Amino acid sequence: MNTKSKILIVDDSSTNIIVVKTVLEHLDNIEIISATNGNDALEAAQLHQFAVAILDVQMPEMDGFELAERLRNAERTKNLPIIFLSAIYSSEEYVFKGYQSGAVDYMTKPFEPHSLESKIHVFVELDRQKKQLEAANQQLQKEIEKRIKSEEKRAQLELQLRLSERMKALGTLSAGIAHDFNNILFSIQGFSQLLLLEHTLEPDAKEYIEKILHATKRAVSVIKQLITFALSGENSFAPIQISPVIENALNTFKVGIPANIQLQQDLDLGRPCPLVQGSAGQIQQAVVNICLNAKEAMEKDGGTLKVKLDLVMFDKKTLPSPHLVPGSYLQLKIQDTGGGISPEIQDFIFDPFFTTKGLGGTNIGPSKEGTGLGLYVTYNIMQAHQGIVKVESEEGLGAAFILYFPILENQITEME
Repeated sequence: MNTKSKILIVDDSSTNIIVVKTVLEHLDNIEIISATNGNDALEAAQLHQFAVAILDVQMPEMDGFELAERLRNAERTKNLPIIFLSAIYSSEEYVFKGYQSGAVDYMTKPFEPHSLESKIHVFVELDRQKKQLEAANQQLQKEIEKRIKSEEKRAQLELQLRLSERMKALGTLSAGIAHDFNNILFSIQGFSQLLLLEHTLEPDAKEYIEKILHATKRAVSVIKQLITFALSGENSFAPIQISPVIENALNTFKVGIPANIQLQQDLDLGRPCPLVQGSAGQIQQAVVNICLNAKEAMEKDGGTLKVKLDLVMFDKKTLPSPHLVPGSYLQLKIQDTGGGISPEIQDFIFDPFFTTKGLGGTNIGPSKEGTGLGLYVTYNIMQAHQGIVKVESEEGLGAAFILYFPILENQITEME
């Protein structure tokens, strides 16, 4: 398997391409492919799988904004991270336009080389992580298909073991990325704050420094999500009752909700809550992530957030997903009355860095403020618990996220 991560650089100036290549040449095991116009870039994107694309804004025939939109609209490149690098269009209007067209970052020339190298390093590592997961998934699928006919229960245990190992490896990688990037952000934030203490600063200079600090805070939120994901693989799993865990998560969430949002919760099953094999920290994180999305969907017009826990049982015909096995589950339904999620977006809401904040609905889209990692983290947490998370939504009629946790065997019989 080719483990090199490919980087696309698009700029109509060959000199600029050489400069960017020189900055990135210190990264390990990468391949840089360049193009001097949008059409060549689109052709390259069909031939190669890129970890990240660095686009100039001002180019003849097709500018960077149009190129970014066409990449976003293509199935192969719809999730490709895009960073704009512009020498001319640096005003807030153009920066916002860059984010609207699907970029994850917008940098201006001249740029600080170490800053660009650090940002690209993050996406290169994520690309390598993705390749490792794809290879692990392919191998795992072969083993499951071979064993499931004769040893279904044993195959399920092997799946759990391999998933645990995969989560641990991914957590280690994410923790390393978060640690390195946090050090960089600490320096940027510290020196920016020191500059603001200078009394001789011009107003424009002060405004630019404040924008740097604002961008740093956004980057810190991404790192917090990466750290949460990294630590989720290290949390020990044990038999737990999840109703008090959910209640603790909701108590944390209540602190930040506005007065125009009403929270309704029903976690009482009328009997002792069955045990699940899980991590309280991970489950709490999953609940908070979904509630925060719901809050943002209703923040403008207000609404109601309903959280309900039920005990459900499925046979082979009624299973809500082929990823589950027949048996008893705890069903946690988190439902909001926000703008809902359009059908074309629902297939992508659990992808990393996919977000539609600012467009309405459950706020999942391209945004200056969102990280796009909350639902991705939640999806992986549910996989680690041998469960699933589903979404049910109609545009304009709110959204419901449904989490299924398999309960430990023999509990239903014992309670009855």
